[in-house]
Amino acid sequence: MSGNKEILNFHLGNTKLKRDVKEGLKISKFLQKAYNAGYFSTRNKKFEKNRKFSRGKQPMAEFLDLLNVDGKEAFVNLDMKAPAIAPKFMQVIIGGFMKRDEKVKAAAIDPVSVNRKKYDRDEAEFRMNFGDEVRKIEQKTGTKLMAEGQFTPGDYDELELYFGLEYQLPEEILFEKGCDFVFYENGWPVIKRKLLEDIAETGLGATKVSVNSNGKISTRRVVPENSFYGFSQYDDFRDVSFIGEIVSMKLIDIRNSYPSLDEEKIFQLSKQAKQYNQTIKWDDRFRYSIDRPYDDWTIDVLDYEIKTIDTMMYQAKTNKFGNLTSVERKTKMPEFLGDKKEMISRDMFVIYRGVYVINTDEMLEWGVAKNMIKPSTTKEMADAFFSYSVYMHENLDLENMAIPERMETSIRQMTLAHLKIQQLIAKLRPSGLIIDIDSLSDINIGQAKALTPLELQAVYDQTGNIYYKRRTEDGDSSNGVPIQEAPNSGSVSQIQQLIMVYNHYLERLRDEIGVNEYREGSGVNPKLGLGVQQAQIQASNNATDFIYDAYLSLYQQTAFKISLLLYDSVIYGGKQYSEYLNPEKVSGKTFDVKIEVMPDEKERQFLEGMIQTALSAGMIEFEDAFKVRGIKNTKLAEMYLTKAKSNKQKQEMEKARQNSEMNAQSQQQSIQAKAQADAQLQQLEGQSKIAVVSAEMSMKQELSSQEFVQNVLMKSFETGKPLTPEIQSIVDNYFAKKEQEAQMQEQAMQEQMAQQEEAQMNEAE
Repeated sequence: MSGNKEILNFHLGNTKLKRDVKEGLKISKFLQKAYNAGYFSTRNKKFEKNRKFSRGKQPMAEFLDLLNVDGKEAFVNLDMKAPAIAPKFMQVIIGGFMKRDEKVKAAAIDPVSVNRKKYDRDEAEFRMNFGDEVRKIEQKTGTKLMAEGQFTPGDYDELELYFGLEYQLPEEILFEKGCDFVFYENGWPVIKRKLLEDIAETGLGATKVSVNSNGKISTRRVVPENSFYGFSQYDDFRDVSFIGEIVSMKLIDIRNSYPSLDEEKIFQLSKQAKQYNQTIKWDDRFRYSIDRPYDDWTIDVLDYEIKTIDTMMYQAKTNKFGNLTSVERKTKMPEFLGDKKEMISRDMFVIYRGVYVINTDEMLEWGVAKNMIKPSTTKEMADAFFSYSVYMHENLDLENMAIPERMETSIRQMTLAHLKIQQLIAKLRPSGLIIDIDSLSDINIGQAKALTPLELQAVYDQTGNIYYKRRTEDGDSSNGVPIQEAPNSGSVSQIQQLIMVYNHYLERLRDEIGVNEYREGSGVNPKLGLGVQQAQIQASNNATDFIYDAYLSLYQQTAFKISLLLYDSVIYGGKQYSEYLNPEKVSGKTFDVKIEVMPDEKERQFLEGMIQTALSAGMIEFEDAFKVRGIKNTKLAEMYLTKAKSNKQKQEMEKARQNSEMNAQSQQQSIQAKAQADAQLQQLEGQSKIAVVSAEMSMKQELSSQEFVQNVLMKSFETGKPLTPEIQSIVDNYFAKKEQEAQMQEQAMQEQMAQQEEAQMNEAE
């Protein structure tokens, strides 16, 4: 479609021609015509059919002819409500993807940030290799050479782990929070479900990112049926030349978005509304009224964007040294240029936006788009991006096969089998009897009266006995049994065959869309191993992951465009997101925004199994387990678990070494204590020997003194001579000493007796 004459002429035209409103009106009418016929008309019919099949509302009129049922005169009571076959499978697919979490990941890739990251890594590596030597120098010199609290890895594995997955610059963290806030503010979880539904049901998903009049960034889902676009060879429409949509706008919103629009013109536009009422006539008071009767009426407008190349003119100013000081954009060539000014022209991609009221000649907006999404790097400023993001999986000439299209044949056959079963059940009769009335005529069983065939049938129904005649009135014999059950197994066997047909197409449906019974949870063998079930579920996920991949691509494109608008808002003075980003911090920075997928249920179970195994084996501590469970990045969690195991082994080795050293020290202390005890024992033995010798010498000296005193006193008594003064002094001292010892012994005995009496009194009390 991009090769059409109108679009081609637009791209070949000069800048002045492109910006003419008449050119925009011509393009708008061509796009409206293209949307109402041809590819988009056929596409929307297919989308409508897919939506009905996926929601269990497939058309049932076609089955009337297959059942030979005339809608005006039906002889069989059939429930023609469509069986809800597809919704369960669609809910299983979309519900599984809704359980997966994603996160915006921002990385600064400008040269300054890259060099800063490299510098921080080199510093950490230096602290790891030479930290001990630096601390020794600090102790000797008393000078602080390394800052406190900085990350110091234990080895190169921990260094790569930290700077490969954990390390982030402060501005990267703040930029991620800013993007997350924009998604949160726009209710992204609801948009996510609608996008998954669109991709699964129609094979196409689209979003739009824009800036509101209050400066807030908004993002929304674009309804696939309302979208239109140029030809593209890629799933993500990277080479498309125009994208747009049909939007229903309230007239009050048009007035607020385009305040320069005359009120009488708005009233004329209201005639295009579905709610248009001819009784409402124009009144000049509408110009000043607060509330008008047509404010809530809606009209359809064509909102679209075209990517083209314009020649942009810039006026460069230089100083007296010839250095460039400023560059200012100009819309036309100035009449006079100063000596220090120069005009520069450059071809650049730009986005033109058109807003056209359908079936009129009114262009609400035309020209270069406001708040155009441009790259933040200078070398890429020549490029421009649509505010729309579109993705069509398996795009081949703008056609693909959505999930309902794969299900259509099987659902038709299952629906037909369902109706056939109803038809057979409606025509099914109860088992009857075949009765030969002639054999039961005029039967007399001894009750003085002949029984009629109906009475004999009642006997048969109640007792199971049959009374009949084997001979006719002519005397001919009859060997047949008069009452037989009528066979009625034909319909039952047909119902069973139809059930088999239904189940056959159910299995075929599962094969076509890749959702097996293990994933949908029906009919799973309880004896089947858990590992086999998980393998089957994973295989089913692989078969439908193209839907999730399409969603991730849209999420990625949307996040990238939000990041560019967020950057521009902060740099150019916007206050809406200043609490997240400081212009001084992000100025000159370039952020690469990616979508990081959080681990799914299987990955979390696998990680939990690793944690439990490591805990039971004593490889990690409980604190490490809590830390790993809190890490949402599976790769980071596994690396941290490996590092925790390595640290635990190092701690165990260090503990064993310390225990060995303590045992050695204990043995050494035991040897030293034994040596000291032996020395003390030898000393005590020596002291004991000395005491014994001293006691023996004291006793010998006492006996010698006693013997001396006795001898001198005996000799003095025998001779009758008095003792000499010297000898008398020795004798007196001896007896004085003895008396003193006797007094001390008596005093000690008295004290002992007093203590015993006191103790007895205390016991008595």
